[in-house]
Amino acid sequence: SKIKNLASVGWIAFYDPISDHGGHIYIGRDVDNLVGAFYGEHEVITMDTDEPLIVHGLMISRSFDFGRTYSSGVQGAERIIFDGRALTNPPPGMEDLTKSLPAISDIVPGL
Repeated sequence: SKIKNLASVGWIAFYDPISDHGGHIYIGRDVDNLVGAFYGEHEVITMDTDEPLIVHGLMISRSFDFGRTYSSGVQGAERIIFDGRALTNPPPGMEDLTKSLPAISDIVPGL
């Protein structure tokens, strides 16, 4: 399929319980568009700005701190648009990670 031929990139931030550091992904104020699979074992944080952020791919984390303050009646301050490439063509190191994602039937009753 065409999506299988798309390049897939991923970033993994692991938490180290011994040093109590790591596992965070920080997205700066000047960033407005990202593509890829992002795994922050502890937290994904977007910095405070009134500009929107669009992510094409997926984000997995224990918690999210969305700091954007963009205001619009038609789009959110942070938009994560799942494009499927991380599941059909997993980035190196994320082959097993994507298997832990819930199936739609797991989160939507009746499907």
